[in-house]
Amino acid sequence: MLFETDNRRESARKRLGAPALVRLGHRILRCSVKDISRTGAMLLFDEEVELPPDFTMSFGERPGTPRFCTVMWQNGRSAGVSFRR
Repeated sequence: MLFETDNRRESARKRLGAPALVRLGHRILRCSVKDISRTGAMLLFDEEVELPPDFTMSFGERPGTPRFCTVMWQNGRSAGVSFRR
């Protein structure tokens, strides 16, 4: 179920809580997409990770169509990313 959250951004975010996979070279990390918008998302990891400035992620439990992401901020287990076109 989706809920509206903070609307001060360029694009309104919706709560999601869906699984996703982040690809870092040959390494794949599981995470949860806490909220999402047309332009980005907030990711939550099970443990602290150090993300590179750019990476790809896919939604769901299995690798799928990649979304190219740029890290906008990171704090412990959470990260805010923007989607690149």
